Amino acid sequence: MPDHAEPQGRLPAYLDIGRAGLAAIVRHLGGDPGGATTLAQLFERLDARRMEAGSWDPLARALGLDAQEMEDFTKAARRAVRVEAGPPAASDEVAALRWLNWLERVQEKQPAAGIAVQLPPPGERALRTGQQQVRALELILRGVIGETHGDQQRLLARLRELSGDAAVERWLAVADPGDVLSGTMFSDLGRIFAHKREYPQHYAALFAETPFLSLLKDKRGTLAAFLEDVRDIRNRLAHHKRVTPVQIALLGHYYHEVVKPLQDAHDDGVLGVNPDGYFDASKEELERHFQRVADNFARLGEDVQAVRDDVAALDGKVEEVRKTVERTGEDVRTVRADTSWLRRHQRWIGLGVLALGAASLFTLRSTESMRGSVTSIDRKMDTVKKEVSADPRKELANNGVAWKESEFIGAISRGDTRNVALFLAGGMRWQLGYTGKVLEQGDSKTVALLMEHPDLLARDDNDCVLAMGRARRWVPGSSPLQAHQLSGDEQRMLQRFCSRPQDIAYATKQYESELKSHREARAEYDRQKAAVKPVPQCEAAEMNREGALINEAGGFNPMRRGTYTPRDELLGELYVGIATGLLDRNKLRAAVHKYCTGLVEKEPNIDINDWSVRANEQILKAVKS
Repeated sequence: MPDHAEPQGRLPAYLDIGRAGLAAIVRHLGGDPGGATTLAQLFERLDARRMEAGSWDPLARALGLDAQEMEDFTKAARRAVRVEAGPPAASDEVAALRWLNWLERVQEKQPAAGIAVQLPPPGERALRTGQQQVRALELILRGVIGETHGDQQRLLARLRELSGDAAVERWLAVADPGDVLSGTMFSDLGRIFAHKREYPQHYAALFAETPFLSLLKDKRGTLAAFLEDVRDIRNRLAHHKRVTPVQIALLGHYYHEVVKPLQDAHDDGVLGVNPDGYFDASKEELERHFQRVADNFARLGEDVQAVRDDVAALDGKVEEVRKTVERTGEDVRTVRADTSWLRRHQRWIGLGVLALGAASLFTLRSTESMRGSVTSIDRKMDTVKKEVSADPRKELANNGVAWKESEFIGAISRGDTRNVALFLAGGMRWQLGYTGKVLEQGDSKTVALLMEHPDLLARDDNDCVLAMGRARRWVPGSSPLQAHQLSGDEQRMLQRFCSRPQDIAYATKQYESELKSHREARAEYDRQKAAVKPVPQCEAAEMNREGALINEAGGFNPMRRGTYTPRDELLGELYVGIATGLLDRNKLRAAVHKYCTGLVEKEPNIDINDWSVRANEQILKAVKS
């Protein structure tokens, strides 16, 4: 069962690390942190560098951050300044950890900055707890959203209202039968749960009377920020990338603040979903869950959409989406009216056939004459049919297909080239995001059909970022992970539509960033392996300081919260022996041998697989060719 207790605080230590990190950044940017002893004073030095530079932009480039990242970085710094200044608040530790998380990000991008965020590395137990928390959060959000809207039909209607037909169709294309939410990414769930029109109506009451989600001005914004950070940690877990002690600590706080009110609501009979039931998971269940996440990344691309996109931007598009739906409804009604006109005229033409037949009997015309009349009428009916078929929208209506974006996406996903061609002939605009499934399936005919209509491609600033994200994936089930090899269609799509200067710049940045991270990870991996002493040398070193080791174990606190390192496990075992009076020299030597052997056998918790480098390399090659 999960522990919903507040994670143990280490706020003073976090603030010390935060001050040292900000001082390092000021120095890296050419400033002088000398004499500044508080976060407020150090931030003043940072702000002085901004004023000298004229804006934050030059500083952002020096730190390897884009404009949005720089804004978030400075917000986190200001929030940490408020924590240091007081008065104490419940959200202080989360704010301090979020600042350390930003320091880690900058250090990854700019190792020369000399930032050191040194906390004990997470042990196996802490990593497994983190995996359980991430998995549970995803399943809890699905459960609560599903319970709120009842059956699938009502849920689908609400999702279309909140996110649009195109998004829902994408989810349905990969979802389990009868469970649309199983096709969503974590960011999708976060945007739905924290949606401006969804959260106040259905979920705000669950958190209203609690002290949680107080980091930002309103609880909904705090929730969205927390879920966005969880998304990033989830992606790292799925990629088998290193998860830092700061991220593990943040995850513990986020889980506590989001889940505790939901658990209380369940215990009080307000909520049917039981969060506790989603936490417990065996090692095999966790592996299956994250393998499914990885497989979805391999098929759909990484979960790169920020949860806050809905809170900040998507809300502003709701009215536009509603108007589009109304316009498409008018189009469908027009098609139906035109088709009804045809059916009425077909009946009149049929009556004309009968009238001509009757006239032929009364006038005793020849059989040949009557046959000629019927043939003439047939030609007229053919002409009417051709007039209808010449209008793609009417022909789609004849096929029982509505003139709707969702129907267009469905036709593309199924490889229904006949209807796709009709949509394109009628002027329906397409997006690069619609091609994900057909590219994955190798449906060259549908891809070629879309590429024949570049004039109908609806572009936006992020379409190629998302297209590259889908192309940047590994082969499902490969071990070690291997980069997916771009198909000819994928290469042509990137060459044709993602070769703009900004696209090449983005692909170059991604490749260089992954290459740099891989080289740094490899160097750190080698350093840690080289630092491990052989078992006999390790045993001799520990036994030579036997008295100091026993004193160290005697002062160990087994009740403390936090991550257990291999050293902690050794001290914990010795502590039990000391407390029970059963520790002798043989048991001490056995515990030390186990500890030293574990150090030699344990691999550093660092991902050194280069699949992402290889994936980004071929994407860069495609967009530059």
